[in-house]
Amino acid sequence: MPEEPRSCGDCGAEPGEYHEHGCDVERCARCGHQAISCSCIYVVNDLDPDTMESTHPEIYNEGPTEEMCVRWELEWGSRRLRWTGFWPGSLEAAAMGLFCVWGPAQSPPVLGWVSCPEGTPGAGPDLNSLYSHCRWDPETQTWIAPN
Repeated sequence: MPEEPRSCGDCGAEPGEYHEHGCDVERCARCGHQAISCSCIYVVNDLDPDTMESTHPEIYNEGPTEEMCVRWELEWGSRRLRWTGFWPGSLEAAAMGLFCVWGPAQSPPVLGWVSCPEGTPGAGPDLNSLYSHCRWDPETQTWIAPN
């Protein structure tokens, strides 16, 4: 993890700035996951992403309508996350003591991310553990450790 904040590697946003719309790195204010691939805009517009292909094929194929985007902006646009200078979730994972290294992960050995203690050479924040074991709090816009 870098010691100093950096600009966003995708859109170039500087720390404290908003990402450009469509940035691969921007996170969704509602769920904490990648904004361009989450289904929150559909949920906010009362659509079930799991059945949308058959119930709303035009939206499934074409993407959200302008009206859907307006509703999203009204409810969540003011909560957009600014770029912190660090990869999303990395500060929370480090604060929770979640670290990992690349190495043999299973038997038989398969390369993958392996959880490890802080201070392990080559270790970085374990975002896989963060996303799978912690929950996103949309009010504080941070990841929360499980109780």
